Amino acid sequence: MFHQHTHTSFALHSIIAIHGLNGDKFRTWTEPKSQKLWLRDFLPKELPRARVMSFGYNATAAFENSKSGIEEHARHLLVSLMEKRDYDSASKRPLILMGHSLGGLVLKQALIIAQHESVYRSIHQSVRGVIFFGTPHQGSSLANYATILARVPLIVANKPRPQLLEALRKESEELKILTAKFKKLLDTKAFSVVSFYETRALDGWNAMVVEKTSALLTPPNEIPTYEEQIPADATHRDICRFSSRENETYVAAVRSIKRLYRTGDGADITSVYYLVPNAVNAQFTGRTEICERLGELVVTREYADLQQRFVLRFWGVFWVDASTTETIQASFLRIARKCKQQESIEAVKTWLSAQSNWLLIIDNADDPSLDIKYYFPSGKTGTIVITTRNPELRSVASVGSYRVDEMEHKDAVSLLLKTASLSLPEVDAAKATKAADEIVKILGHLALAINQAGAVVRQQICTLDSFCELYSQRKKYLLELGRSRPGMNDYQYSVFTTWEISIQKIEEKPEQHAILALELLRIFSFMHFDGIESATFQQAIESPEMLDKGVFTSSLLVQLMPSEWDQILWGRAVSVLVAFSLVSVNDFGSISLHPLVHEWSRERLSENERKDAWETAAMTLAASITRLGTFVDWQRRRKALPHIDALLLHDQGYLFTDGCMGCVMPRSIAAQKFMIAYHESTRSEKALALGLSNLTLIEPILYPDDRHRLILNIHIAMQLYMSNRHPESITLLNSLLEIATTNNDTELFVCASNNLGGNYIALAQYPEAKAIASLAITKYKAVRSRTSTPIPGNQISLYPLASLNSNTNTNSTPNEDEDDVLLSLHEILGLADLSLGHPLASLTSAELVFHGRVKVYGEKHTHTLHAMGNLAAALEGCGEWERAWDVHE
Repeated sequence: MFHQHTHTSFALHSIIAIHGLNGDKFRTWTEPKSQKLWLRDFLPKELPRARVMSFGYNATAAFENSKSGIEEHARHLLVSLMEKRDYDSASKRPLILMGHSLGGLVLKQALIIAQHESVYRSIHQSVRGVIFFGTPHQGSSLANYATILARVPLIVANKPRPQLLEALRKESEELKILTAKFKKLLDTKAFSVVSFYETRALDGWNAMVVEKTSALLTPPNEIPTYEEQIPADATHRDICRFSSRENETYVAAVRSIKRLYRTGDGADITSVYYLVPNAVNAQFTGRTEICERLGELVVTREYADLQQRFVLRFWGVFWVDASTTETIQASFLRIARKCKQQESIEAVKTWLSAQSNWLLIIDNADDPSLDIKYYFPSGKTGTIVITTRNPELRSVASVGSYRVDEMEHKDAVSLLLKTASLSLPEVDAAKATKAADEIVKILGHLALAINQAGAVVRQQICTLDSFCELYSQRKKYLLELGRSRPGMNDYQYSVFTTWEISIQKIEEKPEQHAILALELLRIFSFMHFDGIESATFQQAIESPEMLDKGVFTSSLLVQLMPSEWDQILWGRAVSVLVAFSLVSVNDFGSISLHPLVHEWSRERLSENERKDAWETAAMTLAASITRLGTFVDWQRRRKALPHIDALLLHDQGYLFTDGCMGCVMPRSIAAQKFMIAYHESTRSEKALALGLSNLTLIEPILYPDDRHRLILNIHIAMQLYMSNRHPESITLLNSLLEIATTNNDTELFVCASNNLGGNYIALAQYPEAKAIASLAITKYKAVRSRTSTPIPGNQISLYPLASLNSNTNTNSTPNEDEDDVLLSLHEILGLADLSLGHPLASLTSAELVFHGRVKVYGEKHTHTLHAMGNLAAALEGCGEWERAWDVHE
């Protein structure tokens, strides 16, 4: 015993120190140079009415064949404590336990034993807090402590490994069990824990003896609950010995001891103040992982029932509605009046700073312009929990944060059935669960929406079975019906109303980025809710093809970026949407919306707003892709396809609306690009439907030989081919050949011949296929010999075996073995020759096409692989079986 008050009965609390491996009850706590033993020389001056003791035990496991384990030492500690407290005034005296290294494990085991064995009940009930100095809760990071101790001289070789060293191995099962039991103890007896962790390695070592992750009870990326985590600028040995009272770690340790004594055992506290407006939520469901990680400190409307538990945990629990500065002011004034303080925010903050063990809940802190830190009381004597949809506020979290996403599916189903108040014994439980299963899926597992859906069923507006059908017809109306009635304790806003409030807050901002944010949300609502990229919008803004088209240039998007792409403006606009949790952005910059946000952002628009937003989305997508055949362009169309699908799903006749030519042509070009994208994904029926509707749109205003109309007919013929409607495709292509011959249009002739040859091959009309391919090759080469400009087959050729995806650059002349048009024609020629019994001629064409495809697309592209198959077939036709086999391999 280092210090005891003159009158023992006047001691207010006891402090027990337990040393670690190879330590002892004096040396562990003594700074070697100054020989200062802080438990004796410093602490009694700080805490004159404390009884300070140090517990010693045999932990020199490396030098003796000791079989004593952690549990035996823990029992020894408990017996010693009972002896020292064996009189009335001492038996109930508050206890604060401190452990260094292994000593921390011993005290954990002791507290677990004391919880379950009645003889030590007084110790269990008296513990006010625990302080760990470098305790290896998860084991040592240097594989095991034996590795460290093996470097100490005089170690005896080949001795049996002691129990203690086995227990201290990293990933030790004994340590895992011990830590799990201690955490369970904390759940039932919520005393505070302080963990000091070392930040300096021992001389000669490259790593800490006990890494931070092992020295802390709370796993990485989880929020500490009862644990205060303090870094110490010291090695593992020096973390608990100090030469003066000015040592930073010593100051922190004394502050912690004083706080532990002041706050005491959470189980003994009853809130003097509990100013939270919400009653218990009887339908609280799931979220157990979050509750565990946040130490039951998560407080939103969804977790309102957890607030009841704070009555036993905190001296005072206070709630501030941070929706607006006005509601914040009102909340602080309410606290001031209830607590009889001066009615001002500053007065309440100052008052709280002077108190201990309080909880301040700052709820609905969604406004990005809100300076949330202004409302924090100073000091570190309380706990602040912030609920917000603004991810930027994670920067003010000193102990971490947790993102609340969609509910787990089974929890979502359970919540729906609870809120619907169904008496399952009277209905078919399996049928109800199946219906609930479908409902939570269409609501995107969003808790508030599920709660409102349950209210709709509870109010008998519809049944579980009929909800999905009704929801598909009247989404907004149905969810608005599910909002709480006046006087009820449920959340007062519907899910749609909550998002509308966010829109109102953005609308109040006059800056351009806020205006753009609202425009982007409208555009996003007609795209797919996932995988939205800024590159799409940048390519649209920079597109030379669409900038002169009135529909696009009159859009707000272009008006806000009239001259060039503005990445800063874009970034600020998206940040506004992220701040209100209307969108999320992943690590790669891809934007996503919750499916229900996506639905709402469309549903909230008026008819005129829907039309304008749809047109802007359509023109943006169209402007972001081209009709060119490079690999990059093909990739862009492929990425755009989910957004094209979503766009056309909500087309209410906008795309093919009649009107002046200035309005029709941009729509027709957009439809043609979408058609190409569908063709490339082998969705021929969709592509053909778009093409035929597009033709109906432009026929009244364009002549038969207009270039745009001719290109569209080539596309339609291709889709007829892909749909196995070969006679129709051939008829259309022959009509195009007539126009090409009449107008001496070699470009059109070659492109139509490409497609016509493909149809002949499909119908096994090989002589016709060879004839048209040979004629087209002759005409094409004649044009190439007279001019330096190739036929832009990558714009208008849709020959099936070559497709549109060429790397041809229309601004330069490719070599013949890289010219996509020639390669397509030679492919037809090679197939025809092989079927007509001319294998050598077929092989010549097949080799030319294969090597060309490799240059254009690379070895693994589908067009290259297709050409490879034709080459193998030609080799087999020539009897070159080994080469054919090598190609197949």
